[in-house]
Amino acid sequence: TVITVMEGDCSNTRALAEILSYKGVTIIPFSYPYDRDKSILKREIEKLMKALSVDEKQVFAIDRKMLHVRAMLEKIDIMTWKEKMVTGYENHLWLIRSSDMLGDFVNYGTMCENFIKGLMKRDAIKGIPIGYIGVPPMVFDLYEFIESLNAHVVYNETQRQFSLPFLSRGIVERYLAYTYPYGIFVRLKDIQQEVKRRNIRGLIHYVQAFCYRSIEDVILRKLTGVPVLTIEGDLPKPLDGRTKMRIEAF
Repeated sequence: TVITVMEGDCSNTRALAEILSYKGVTIIPFSYPYDRDKSILKREIEKLMKALSVDEKQVFAIDRKMLHVRAMLEKIDIMTWKEKMVTGYENHLWLIRSSDMLGDFVNYGTMCENFIKGLMKRDAIKGIPIGYIGVPPMVFDLYEFIESLNAHVVYNETQRQFSLPFLSRGIVERYLAYTYPYGIFVRLKDIQQEVKRRNIRGLIHYVQAFCYRSIEDVILRKLTGVPVLTIEGDLPKPLDGRTKMRIEAF
C-alpha cells in the first residue's frame, strides 16, 4: 500500500500512482488543497484515517506522543541558528529524517536526546549565516563545501517544514501551517520571517532539474530581501567545479 500525494507535491505523482496501481499496488490518494481550505484538508485527513482503519482518538494519542520528539527537533534547529552548535548538514539530516522518524518515533526521540546531550561539549560555530531554500539536495557535499568557506547554514527551509514545528496547534491546523504543499507565497512568508529572525545574509536556492518549482526562483529572487544564489542538481553526485566556483563567488 502506498499513500500518493496527488496535489501539493511532485507533478509526476499522479502518473506514478497510475503505474503502481497497474502493477497491483494499493493506492491511497491524498491531496493538499491549493487554497489551504481548512474544511477540505480536514476531509482529506478523515479519508486517510478511514483508509488506514484508525479513528480520531487513536491519531490524537499518537500525535500527543510525537510532540515531544518534534519539540526536540525544534531545539536542534534553535541550537543551529541561535547557539550555533549544530552544523548545517546536521540540521539538514535531523530535520529531513523527521518526515518518517526512521519508522520509529520513540527511538528517534532517544536519538535526538543523545545528540543534544553531545552538543554541550562543542564550541560555537563561526561563519557567515546562510540559508538554504528549496527541495532537499541530491548533491552529496553541498553543506560541507559551503561551510568550508567560512559560512554556516543556519536555516533549511523545507527540511524544517518536514519537522512540523507548530507545536501548539491541532493536526489540521498544523498541516495548514506546513508551507511546502501550498505554493510560493505561503513559503515566501515563512522564508522572510526566518531570514530576519536568523539574521541570514544570503540564500542558496537549490532546484531540481525538470521540477516545476524551479520557476518560482523568479519570485524568490525579488522578494526574499537578501542575495540569492540558485544552483541546480539532477543526479546524486558531488558538486561540480562550476557550481563550486559560483558558491565561492557568492
